[in-house]
Amino acid sequence: MDEDAVYISWGAPDQITEREDASGRTKVWIYMGQWMQETQYWNYREIRRDHSVYMERFVDRDYNPRSYVSAELCFQNNKLVRWQTLPRPMD
Repeated sequence: MDEDAVYISWGAPDQITEREDASGRTKVWIYMGQWMQETQYWNYREIRRDHSVYMERFVDRDYNPRSYVSAELCFQNNKLVRWQTLPRPMD
């Protein structure tokens, strides 16, 4: 496939880099993925009972976006020579 065909099927890459080695100049298209990582932590809330206030401990959660490289496509002379998809990192 040439770069135009890959662009049509994969869409625009998030980043384009170039490198050169013994096999020649290689253009690398990098695609990013994203997931929401859950973080659990202890938190406290006020509980009113019998005209008293108590602090109750509970597990709370936050979700934060995390990015990772999901695919790399390598081109030489405007032709796709190799590609790899990468799994989402473990939490």
